[in-house]
Amino acid sequence: MHVDPASLTVEPESEMRARHSTIEWETERRWAQPVFNADFQLDPQFEPYTPGGGRQERFTDSYADLPIYITTIEDGVLFGQEFVVCDRLEPTLSAQRLFLVNLSKITKQIDTLRQLIVPSGPTYLVGACAAHDNFYHWSFQCLQGVALLRSVAQEQGLDYRIVLPPHDETRQRSLVLLGIDPAECITLPPDRFLRGVPLMYSLATCSDYTFQPSERLISLLDGYRQAGIEAASPDLPTRFYLSRRDALKRRSIRTEPELAQDLEARGYPELTMSELSLEDQIGIFARGVYPSPLTARVW
Repeated sequence: MHVDPASLTVEPESEMRARHSTIEWETERRWAQPVFNADFQLDPQFEPYTPGGGRQERFTDSYADLPIYITTIEDGVLFGQEFVVCDRLEPTLSAQRLFLVNLSKITKQIDTLRQLIVPSGPTYLVGACAAHDNFYHWSFQCLQGVALLRSVAQEQGLDYRIVLPPHDETRQRSLVLLGIDPAECITLPPDRFLRGVPLMYSLATCSDYTFQPSERLISLLDGYRQAGIEAASPDLPTRFYLSRRDALKRRSIRTEPELAQDLEARGYPELTMSELSLEDQIGIFARGVYPSPLTARVW
């Protein structure tokens, strides 16, 4: 299924600012949480809507028709620590309007940041600024955000660059599977910022939105999924035990060695993510049932 950018709502900058005109961040409130989910309008069936949580259990494809806002601002500043857009370089001033900002992280580094000098002609697509340790979030938030904005920019005939954080070989391979040429991208390190260039972004894949699947957003990974499946090893098992013994933040199973041995005897060989290529990871998820609903839906 192709996402038609013409069907997406392109919100004028003036309207975006009007929606946030009452948001004031004072110096003593630097600990405050970022502004999330501002662009979402839920189906009236699910109201009342409480921003910031409480929706994960509503896993239904009825979210597919949610509006997806694409916003471009001309005078924003993008910081490399995480996805941050604000009106000015000094985001600690009282009465400063900010968008998706964690003040505490910015203020700790504001004096050490340097501007990344880039060409002023292109529009810079902010789909993945933060480097997620968790590849799950990279796959279902960052990659989808990149694909969404790239599709819109191409349909509008824009000269664009995709802003990416420093990323490892696996994430680079995921971009290749998505069909993205390295020439389309720039890297924004955590100690740099962009300013003075148009920034295009969307909240469509931020925060809790990954728990509210949209068929339009899922379809953005169709080519990525198919490329991974085609490149996966044909010898991958269809029955297996996916162990977490190599996970960075794993919840240990005290009897895991015995469990793995018992499952092996029952015909379920042990697999670990670190021993599988990205293509093989996609291949095994596409062939088997995975407990994460979003993962199962996407693959």
